[in-house]
Amino acid sequence: MTAEHMKFMVRFVTAIGAVLATGLVLSPAIGAEKPQQKKVVVTSERLPTRVVQTIDLNLASDQGRERLQWRITGAVRSLCGDRGREPLTIELDRRNCRSFAFASAKPQVEAAIARAQYAGRSAGPIVVAAR
Repeated sequence: MTAEHMKFMVRFVTAIGAVLATGLVLSPAIGAEKPQQKKVVVTSERLPTRVVQTIDLNLASDQGRERLQWRITGAVRSLCGDRGREPLTIELDRRNCRSFAFASAKPQVEAAIARAQYAGRSAGPIVVAAR
């Protein structure tokens, strides 16, 4: 190999290295989508909860689903109280509590019923939360 070839090879390898290094540096920025961030809410308070057992219920039947709804209603009452003759502000708080509690149970109930109907499996307990 001649000295001229050596100079050419060094320049060639240096140029290829520079192109590769530039590609490595720029590749994350080019064509990369910004990852979506999920919101995380951190609270210092613990919500009061009640656990509703479902292991003894056949959620594939109307009777089992009705029984589950009665249990959830009882759990909501124990968390939020029952209707009484109290000032309007307390009644509004109770209604908000009940709405939140039923909403906290709804997706769990739907998943439990779907598991029972389509997979033939019993569901675990349902946690009803209030605030």
